[in-house]
Amino acid sequence: MPLPIGGSTPQEGSEAAGLNGMSGSRDNCGTEHSSSTPQLMSALAEIRELRAEIEQLRGERARMLDRQNQAMELLGTKNPERLIHDLRNLLNERALLRALSEMD
Repeated sequence: MPLPIGGSTPQEGSEAAGLNGMSGSRDNCGTEHSSSTPQLMSALAEIRELRAEIEQLRGERARMLDRQNQAMELLGTKNPERLIHDLRNLLNERALLRALSEMD
């Protein structure tokens, strides 16, 4: 599939086409001023940076969900909203067991 003008992916190309129509101004002859090209390139660079950040955050979110699932499995918790509650209960039980063992 041929890529649209202005980007390395079809989505970037369509964004470039959309931004190209919005940026810059035209004189009476219909020619576009040169100020639109830097603005367009800047907008495209920002879009690429934001997409990279989104991908990084998606990866981080997946790792965090994996850790949450592992903790839930270890605690025997079925509901993610109860994870902190169950963890707190476990720590309290451990403190009680330590206190009982020190009494002997």
